[in-house]
Amino acid sequence: MPVYVFDEIDSTNRFAKTLTDNCALVIANSQSAGRGRLNRSFCSPKDAGIYMSLKMPVNDLYANVPFITTLCAVAVHKAIESLFDIECGIKWVNDIYLGDKKVSGILCEGFNDTHVIIGIGINFYPASLPEEIKNIATYLTDYPSSVTRCELTGAICNNIASLINNLPDTSFMEYYKSHSSVLGRDILCIQSDVTFSATAVDINPEGALVVKTDDGFKTLSTGEISIRFTD
Repeated sequence: MPVYVFDEIDSTNRFAKTLTDNCALVIANSQSAGRGRLNRSFCSPKDAGIYMSLKMPVNDLYANVPFITTLCAVAVHKAIESLFDIECGIKWVNDIYLGDKKVSGILCEGFNDTHVIIGIGINFYPASLPEEIKNIATYLTDYPSSVTRCELTGAICNNIASLINNLPDTSFMEYYKSHSSVLGRDILCIQSDVTFSATAVDINPEGALVVKTDDGFKTLSTGEISIRFTD
Protein backbone atom coordinates (compact mmCIF):
# COMPACT_ATOMS: atom_id res chain seq x y z
CA MET A 1 0.00 0.00 0.00
CA PRO A 2 1.16 3.60 -0.47
CA VAL A 3 2.64 5.32 2.58
CA TYR A 4 2.18 9.05 3.19
CA VAL A 5 4.66 10.57 5.63
CA PHE A 6 4.45 14.01 7.26
CA ASP A 7 6.63 15.79 9.75
CA GLU A 8 3.49 17.52 11.04
CA ILE A 9 -0.18 17.32 10.11
CA ASP A 10 -3.45 18.32 11.74
CA SER A 11 -4.80 14.75 11.83
CA THR A 12 -3.72 11.57 10.08
CA ASN A 13 -7.32 10.33 10.18
CA ARG A 14 -8.55 13.47 8.46
CA PHE A 15 -5.94 13.16 5.70
CA ALA A 16 -6.69 9.45 5.22
CA LYS A 17 -10.30 10.36 4.45
CA THR A 18 -9.18 12.50 1.49
CA LEU A 19 -7.36 9.63 -0.24
CA THR A 20 -8.69 7.71 -3.23
CA ASP A 21 -6.35 4.75 -2.60
CA ASN A 22 -8.09 1.49 -1.72
CA CYS A 23 -5.52 0.96 1.04
CA ALA A 24 -3.10 3.50 2.49
CA LEU A 25 -0.95 4.22 5.52
CA VAL A 26 -0.55 7.78 6.81
CA ILE A 27 2.21 8.53 9.33
CA ALA A 28 3.09 11.81 11.03
CA ASN A 29 5.88 12.83 13.38
CA SER A 30 3.40 15.13 15.14
CA GLN A 31 -0.25 16.19 14.97
CA SER A 32 -1.71 19.58 15.73
CA ALA A 33 -5.29 18.32 16.03
CA GLY A 34 -5.13 14.62 16.87
CA ARG A 35 -8.43 13.15 18.08
CA GLY A 36 -9.53 10.24 20.20
CA ARG A 37 -12.92 8.75 21.03
CA LEU A 38 -15.80 11.04 22.05
CA ASN A 39 -14.05 13.87 20.14
CA ARG A 40 -11.35 14.18 22.78
CA SER A 41 -8.00 15.59 21.74
CA PHE A 42 -5.02 13.25 21.50
CA CYS A 43 -1.75 14.91 22.50
CA SER A 44 0.79 14.25 19.71
CA PRO A 45 4.16 15.88 20.55
CA LYS A 46 6.88 15.96 17.92
CA ASP A 47 9.50 13.19 17.80
CA ALA A 48 7.80 11.35 20.67
CA GLY A 49 5.15 9.00 19.34
CA ILE A 50 3.63 6.93 16.59
CA TYR A 51 0.71 8.78 14.98
CA MET A 52 -0.68 6.66 12.18
CA SER A 53 -3.87 6.01 10.23
CA LEU A 54 -4.71 3.04 8.05
CA LYS A 55 -7.35 3.20 5.35
CA MET A 56 -8.57 -0.37 4.79
CA PRO A 57 -11.45 -1.95 2.86
CA VAL A 58 -13.70 -4.18 4.96
CA ASN A 59 -16.03 -6.77 3.47
CA ASP A 60 -19.57 -6.33 4.80
CA LEU A 61 -18.48 -3.32 6.85
CA TYR A 62 -21.71 -2.82 8.78
CA ALA A 63 -21.87 -6.43 9.94
CA ASN A 64 -18.27 -6.17 11.15
CA VAL A 65 -18.37 -2.70 12.72
CA PRO A 66 -18.67 -4.03 16.30
CA PHE A 67 -15.38 -5.87 15.90
CA ILE A 68 -13.11 -3.33 14.19
CA THR A 69 -11.91 -1.48 17.29
CA THR A 70 -11.43 -4.66 19.31
CA LEU A 71 -9.58 -6.22 16.37
CA CYS A 72 -7.23 -3.23 16.21
CA ALA A 73 -6.64 -3.31 19.96
CA VAL A 74 -5.59 -6.95 19.63
CA ALA A 75 -3.26 -6.07 16.73
CA VAL A 76 -1.54 -3.27 18.69
CA HIS A 77 -1.35 -5.34 21.87
CA LYS A 78 0.24 -8.30 20.08
CA ALA A 79 2.78 -6.09 18.33
CA ILE A 80 3.86 -4.35 21.53
CA GLU A 81 4.14 -7.53 23.58
CA SER A 82 6.02 -9.43 20.89
CA LEU A 83 8.55 -6.69 20.10
CA PHE A 84 9.11 -5.31 23.60
CA ASP A 85 8.69 -8.53 25.59
CA ILE A 86 6.48 -6.79 28.14
CA GLU A 87 2.99 -7.47 29.46
CA CYS A 88 0.29 -4.92 28.80
CA GLY A 89 -3.48 -4.87 29.03
CA ILE A 90 -6.43 -3.76 26.94
CA LYS A 91 -8.72 -1.24 28.61
CA TRP A 92 -12.17 -1.57 27.09
CA VAL A 93 -12.70 -0.58 24.45
CA ASN A 94 -9.76 1.00 22.67
CA ASP A 95 -6.77 1.73 24.92
CA ILE A 96 -3.56 -0.17 25.65
CA TYR A 97 -2.28 0.14 29.20
CA LEU A 98 1.03 -0.64 30.87
CA GLY A 99 0.09 -1.12 34.50
CA ASP A 100 -2.48 1.59 35.18
CA LYS A 101 -1.09 4.06 32.66
CA LYS A 102 -2.15 4.55 29.04
CA VAL A 103 0.40 3.94 26.32
CA SER A 104 -1.85 3.80 23.23
CA GLY A 105 -5.26 4.86 22.00
CA ILE A 106 -7.26 3.83 18.93
CA LEU A 107 -9.97 5.64 16.95
CA CYS A 108 -11.81 3.79 14.17
CA GLU A 109 -14.18 5.54 11.77
CA GLY A 110 -16.30 4.08 8.99
CA PHE A 111 -15.79 5.64 5.55
CA ASN A 112 -17.97 5.50 2.42
CA ASP A 113 -19.77 2.34 3.59
CA THR A 114 -16.84 0.23 2.38
CA HIS A 115 -13.72 1.26 4.28
CA VAL A 116 -12.52 1.93 7.79
CA ILE A 117 -10.06 4.61 8.88
CA ILE A 118 -8.01 3.28 11.78
CA GLY A 119 -6.19 5.94 13.81
CA ILE A 120 -3.58 4.78 16.31
CA GLY A 121 -1.51 6.89 18.68
CA ILE A 122 1.30 5.40 20.75
CA ASN A 123 3.46 7.12 23.37
CA PHE A 124 6.89 5.91 22.32
CA TYR A 125 9.47 8.35 23.73
CA PRO A 126 9.12 10.60 26.80
CA ALA A 127 7.72 14.04 26.07
CA SER A 128 6.25 17.04 27.81
CA LEU A 129 2.54 16.38 28.34
CA PRO A 130 -0.35 18.54 29.56
CA GLU A 131 -0.82 18.58 33.33
CA GLU A 132 -4.14 16.74 33.15
CA ILE A 133 -2.67 13.62 31.53
CA LYS A 134 0.99 13.45 32.53
CA ASN A 135 0.26 11.25 35.56
CA ILE A 136 -1.89 8.77 33.64
CA ALA A 137 0.31 8.24 30.58
CA THR A 138 3.48 6.20 30.09
CA TYR A 139 5.94 5.43 27.28
CA LEU A 140 7.21 2.30 25.61
CA THR A 141 10.82 3.38 26.02
CA ASP A 142 10.37 3.28 29.77
CA TYR A 143 11.10 -0.37 28.97
CA PRO A 144 14.59 -0.65 27.39
CA SER A 145 14.51 -1.93 23.82
CA SER A 146 16.19 -1.42 20.45
CA VAL A 147 12.82 -1.48 18.66
CA THR A 148 12.18 1.52 16.40
CA ARG A 149 8.94 3.32 15.65
CA CYS A 150 9.09 2.01 12.08
CA GLU A 151 9.38 -1.61 13.24
CA LEU A 152 6.42 -1.31 15.58
CA THR A 153 4.34 0.47 12.93
CA GLY A 154 5.06 -2.32 10.44
CA ALA A 155 4.14 -5.04 12.92
CA ILE A 156 0.85 -3.30 13.74
CA CYS A 157 -0.05 -2.92 10.06
CA ASN A 158 0.67 -6.59 9.37
CA ASN A 159 -1.44 -7.67 12.34
CA ILE A 160 -4.39 -5.46 11.37
CA ALA A 161 -4.32 -6.55 7.73
CA SER A 162 -4.26 -10.21 8.71
CA LEU A 163 -7.18 -9.89 11.13
CA ILE A 164 -9.33 -7.76 8.81
CA ASN A 165 -8.72 -10.10 5.89
CA ASN A 166 -9.89 -13.02 8.05
CA LEU A 167 -13.24 -11.45 8.93
CA PRO A 168 -15.91 -12.68 9.63
CA ASP A 169 -13.64 -14.88 11.77
CA THR A 170 -13.79 -13.24 15.20
CA SER A 171 -11.73 -15.76 17.16
CA PHE A 172 -9.49 -12.84 18.17
CA MET A 173 -12.21 -11.89 20.69
CA GLU A 174 -10.90 -14.59 23.01
CA TYR A 175 -7.48 -12.91 22.97
CA TYR A 176 -9.12 -9.53 23.57
CA LYS A 177 -11.02 -10.83 26.56
CA SER A 178 -8.09 -12.77 28.05
CA HIS A 179 -5.87 -9.66 27.97
CA SER A 180 -8.46 -7.28 29.40
CA SER A 181 -7.25 -4.95 32.15
CA VAL A 182 -10.87 -4.19 33.10
CA LEU A 183 -12.51 -7.48 34.05
CA GLY A 184 -12.99 -7.96 37.78
CA ARG A 185 -12.31 -4.30 38.55
CA ASP A 186 -14.48 -1.55 39.98
CA ILE A 187 -15.11 1.16 37.40
CA LEU A 188 -16.99 4.39 36.86
CA CYS A 189 -19.19 4.38 33.75
CA ILE A 190 -19.92 7.69 32.03
CA GLN A 191 -22.66 7.98 29.41
CA SER A 192 -23.66 11.51 28.39
CA ASP A 193 -24.87 13.11 31.66
CA VAL A 194 -25.28 9.79 33.50
CA THR A 195 -22.51 8.40 35.72
CA PHE A 196 -22.72 5.18 37.71
CA SER A 197 -20.42 2.78 39.54
CA ALA A 198 -20.10 -0.84 38.53
CA THR A 199 -17.89 -3.91 38.49
CA ALA A 200 -16.75 -5.20 35.10
CA VAL A 201 -17.63 -8.90 34.92
CA ASP A 202 -17.52 -9.99 31.26
CA ILE A 203 -16.99 -9.04 27.61
CA ASN A 204 -19.60 -10.65 25.38
CA PRO A 205 -18.86 -12.15 21.92
CA GLU A 206 -19.77 -8.85 20.23
CA GLY A 207 -17.27 -6.89 22.34
CA ALA A 208 -19.80 -5.26 24.67
CA LEU A 209 -18.85 -4.87 28.34
CA VAL A 210 -21.07 -6.57 30.91
CA VAL A 211 -21.08 -4.83 34.29
CA LYS A 212 -22.72 -5.47 37.63
CA THR A 213 -24.39 -2.50 39.32
CA ASP A 214 -26.56 -2.06 42.40
CA ASP A 215 -29.54 -2.43 40.06
CA GLY A 216 -28.33 -5.62 38.40
CA PHE A 217 -26.38 -6.38 35.27
CA LYS A 218 -25.99 -3.98 32.34
CA THR A 219 -24.47 -4.53 28.90
CA LEU A 220 -22.55 -1.52 27.60
CA SER A 221 -21.86 -1.08 23.90
CA THR A 222 -19.01 1.18 22.82
CA GLY A 223 -21.03 4.15 21.52
CA GLU A 224 -20.76 7.21 23.74
CA ILE A 225 -19.67 5.38 26.88
CA SER A 226 -16.33 5.78 28.63
CA ILE A 227 -15.06 4.11 31.78
CA ARG A 228 -12.54 4.94 34.49
CA PHE A 229 -10.84 2.75 37.03
CA THR A 230 -11.79 3.39 40.65
CA ASP A 231 -9.82 0.63 42.37
